[in-house]
Formats: sequence, C-alpha cells, structure tokens
Amino acid sequence: MRLVWHYITFYKIRSVIIIFTLVAIITTPLVSSSLGTGLLEKVSERALKTPLLITRRGGKIKETLSALFFLKRESGQYLLYKDFLEIEESDYRGSSVPLFVKYYSNKSPVVGTHLEYFEFRNLTFFKGHSFSYPGDVVTGFDVAKSKNLKIGDKIKLDVSNPYDLTRLKTLSLVIKGILNKKNNSDDSTFFTGLQTIWAMEGLLHGHEKDDPFVEKIDGETVFSKSLKLSQDFSTYHYHGDQSQLPITHILFRGKQHKDETLLKYKINSSIPKMAYRPIESVDELIKVFFNIKEVFHRYHIFWSLSALILIFMIFTFIYQIRKEEFKTLFVIGGGPFIIFKNLGLLFISYFVMALFFSLIFFKPLIIFIRMAL
Repeated sequence: MRLVWHYITFYKIRSVIIIFTLVAIITTPLVSSSLGTGLLEKVSERALKTPLLITRRGGKIKETLSALFFLKRESGQYLLYKDFLEIEESDYRGSSVPLFVKYYSNKSPVVGTHLEYFEFRNLTFFKGHSFSYPGDVVTGFDVAKSKNLKIGDKIKLDVSNPYDLTRLKTLSLVIKGILNKKNNSDDSTFFTGLQTIWAMEGLLHGHEKDDPFVEKIDGETVFSKSLKLSQDFSTYHYHGDQSQLPITHILFRGKQHKDETLLKYKINSSIPKMAYRPIESVDELIKVFFNIKEVFHRYHIFWSLSALILIFMIFTFIYQIRKEEFKTLFVIGGGPFIIFKNLGLLFISYFVMALFFSLIFFKPLIIFIRMAL
C-alpha cells in the first residue's frame, strides 16, 4: 500500500486526471437526477396550487411556464381585461387574478397584476407594503437580496424595442415592498399594477404638470405637446374602454371543484380562448423530461465507457513502464499475483479518492448550478 501511495504522490498530474475522470463518472448522473427531480417537484407543486389557467389558444406548456414561472412569452396574442371582468361578474364562485407577463428588469420578470395575487399565492410582506399607485413595484425576496434593493430604490425596465416611439424608454419604478421568501418563482420576480404595464405598452398616456391637456390654436382644439409618455404617473389616464386593454393570463381557483369545471367548459366553448388545469401540461412536460433523461443516461453510459477505456489504457501504460519493477518484485518473493494486487490497489485508491471528492463537491455543485440557472 505504501508503494501505491508513493506512486500516486509522485505522478501527480496523471493521478489528478484519473481521479477527476472518475469523479465526473460518479457525479454526472447524481447531479442530473437531483436537479431534475427537484425541478419537477417545484413545477408540480406550483401547478397544483393553480387549479385553472385561462389564456389565448396556443401551446399549453409554454403558456403554463409563462403564467406560473414568468418565462418569456413568445405569443403576441392577448386576452382582454373584459375576459377577467366577465369571470368576476359571473356566477362562478372563486377567486380570479389577471396577469400580464412580458417585461423584465435586469433579466428579472416584472409582472402586472392585481393586489389579489398576493392572497392567491399566500404571499406576505417582509418589509413595506403593496403597490398602491402606477409606478409602484413590489419585489421578491431573492431578487431584492441579490441586487441589494431596499424600500424607495428605483428599478428600470428593460427596453424590448428601442425603436417603438409609442412606448416608454426609461421607465423607473419605485420599490414599495419586499415579499417574504417562498422558495418559488415569486422570490425572483417584481410585481406591479396593470396600469403600470399598460403605460409601458403605450396604451396610457400622461402629460407634464402645469401644462394643459389641450390648447387652442387658431380657434381649433389640438393636443398639447406635453401629451406624451411622462414619468409623472399621476397624470396617466386612458380615454377608451379599459375593458379592452390586454392581459396575458387569468388564474382561477373555485370555491368548489364544479365551479372550475363549469368555467373551463364555458371558456373552451369559445374559439380564441382556452382554459385548462396547469397540472395536465406539467404531466406532459414530465413525460418529455423523462424522455430526455433516458437519452442523457444513454449518452452518459457511452461517455463513461469511453472514460473507463481511457483509464484502462493509462493502466496498461503504467504496466509497461513498471514491467521490470514487477519482475523484480516477483523474484524477491512478491508472489504470482503481485501485478494484479499492485494495480488493483492503485485503482481502488483512485476510486476511493474520487468517491471522497464526489461527496464533497456534490452539494456545492448542485447549489452552484441552481444559482446559475
């Protein structure tokens, strides 16, 4: 054993290559399985807490990920605010919440909604209070911590199209509250009122203070030059029917299961809209995940075999180099199995060290990958 240890410490680079190759073989399936299982559990848990999702007809999986995890929405089709009002005024008992998912601030989602969303998701405040006026924003715990945000700080929304003159370019929102940690996607999200989002869409407008909305020029009424996208949210308004303004999703939780079933049937009877249980699309996502996981495991087996062949070649190379040494050991009484004992102990030593490093690096690696994602 002492001879094996001297060999490992003398050929440091060779030993490091073999050990970390074995570490990769051991940790890769463990890390992928742990991350995948944890992700699916979170997705399923959040889907179960959202009994019914209403949106425009399209891909259910993409709309589910957008509504539950605020991933970027590719579809340019929207619901109307009147769709939400119709549910509110209907006989279907339960709570409904509108969402507008589109904007980001430094890669963190900025979601437009109503105050009822916090009750729907059972969110409470760590500091401050909810948004009250256009321009107010509430931040999730993780995003506030990672960006060192506090009450009164301002965030700027990312500009999706800098050439669109109908939209605000540098809208600043003021943080009014920080939510308690919930260990879900709400922790990394900003929440604001729908009026703020509609202003970003160029659907509301404002004008500077002490400047009239209209003025007379040669006896004709014209819009004032100040009628523009101002930073003063107190002047923002909409002259049309607010029920015709866009939203992306509606969340619904019925008091009874039949309320959800009846509403789902009614919504699905109309062509432009669809209502479904998010857990159904999550089940489809899980099937896709397991298919990908199976392919990945096949690739891992192929990669592991290639790595083991490489290690075998290294050991063959070691044997060729130490051939004379093994002959000498045999002559002085080392026994007929001295080669297998020596090389076997060497491989076992490498494997034990690889297992040790795998146990050390496993949890930090999982945390690092989750933070990166």
